Amino acid sequence: MKAQANGKSVYSGLPFSDFLSHITPSNKCPTRTTLLTWLCTSLLSLINIGSTTAFNALLSLATIGFYFSYGIPILMFSIRRFSRDRPIEFGPWNMGRLGFAVNILAMAFCTFLIIFLPFPVILPVTAQNMNYASVVFLGVILFSLVDWVIRGRKRYTGPIREVRSEASSDIVQQTVLEEKIS
Repeated sequence: MKAQANGKSVYSGLPFSDFLSHITPSNKCPTRTTLLTWLCTSLLSLINIGSTTAFNALLSLATIGFYFSYGIPILMFSIRRFSRDRPIEFGPWNMGRLGFAVNILAMAFCTFLIIFLPFPVILPVTAQNMNYASVVFLGVILFSLVDWVIRGRKRYTGPIREVRSEASSDIVQQTVLEEKIS
C-alpha cells in the first residue's frame, strides 16, 4: 500500500500493491482487492468438485499457514522475554511466571500441527492421494523469500506508528524503521 510518511512514499511488500491498494472514491473501499479475494476464494472452492484429495490438501495448507503465522509472533515474543536491552512492558493483565510456559506449550502445539497436517489421509500413499500441502507451503515460502530479496526489502519501510506525546495532544507519526535507527 502506498502512503505518505514524513514526506516519503511508503510501499507495502506485496506484488501489485499499487494497483490493488486503490481506494474506490464512490464507496471508499479497496474494491479491486475485495474482488480479487472473492475471485480467488470462488476458484479455490471449485477444487472440491474435481478432487476431494486436493480439497483436503487445501484445507491442510490453510491450517498450516494459520498455525505458522500464530507460531512466529509467539516465538518472537518468547525470545524477546530474554532481551536485556528492551524488556517487555506488560499491560495491566498478564500471566506472570505462567506466561512463558503457555508460550512454550503453544509453540509445541503449533509445531505438532505444522508437522502432522501435511500427512496423507489414506494409506498406501500414491500420487493421487498424496497431500501436497507441504510442497505448496514450502513453495509459497520460497517465492516470498525470493520476492523479498529481489523487490520487497527495497520498497517496504514498515508500518506507520502513531505516538501521542504526553506534553501535547499532537500525534507524531514515526515509521518503525526510524524507530530502529534511534
